[in-house]
Amino acid sequence: MSKIVNYKCFLCALLFGAGLTLQTAWAQGNGSLVCVRTADAIQADAQLSDLLHQIVPTVFIGENGMEMQGENAYLMVECAPSEVGQLYAVNNLFADVRVIKFRLKSSADVVNLHLSKLQNFPQLQYVYFLYEYDACADWTDACLQAKTLQSVQGTAEVTVLYELSIPQ
Repeated sequence: MSKIVNYKCFLCALLFGAGLTLQTAWAQGNGSLVCVRTADAIQADAQLSDLLHQIVPTVFIGENGMEMQGENAYLMVECAPSEVGQLYAVNNLFADVRVIKFRLKSSADVVNLHLSKLQNFPQLQYVYFLYEYDACADWTDACLQAKTLQSVQGTAEVTVLYELSIPQ
């Protein structure tokens, strides 16, 4: 009798676990949009670490306009949250860009990115959100996946990355 009860409990736990796995997969993916912790993505793509953490040719978009670092074939655009609209403009500088980076320094930095409007990024692979403040109010990144997904609308063949890195 106890074997039957244990078997039923095992089946319930298995089905419950499968349900959580599906729920987690749905929360992580918005259609074909995937949102992952940066450290996990780097384990899957060793070149990503260099792209995100080394000096690469970059276009900086801020309140004072655009600045370029490096020669042509820009691999990254670092965009101020308030200047997202400039990403939708026609610009040949974006042709080789693989990463769009948003540096978020406070809760006032809000990004509302529409992936379907990014027509000038044929090589885009990643959208990277770097949180430089305690966004979850508990010194962890526990809420960042959900917070990041709220910042991105639409679907595309890109991976959305998030990272908590508070400067000291």
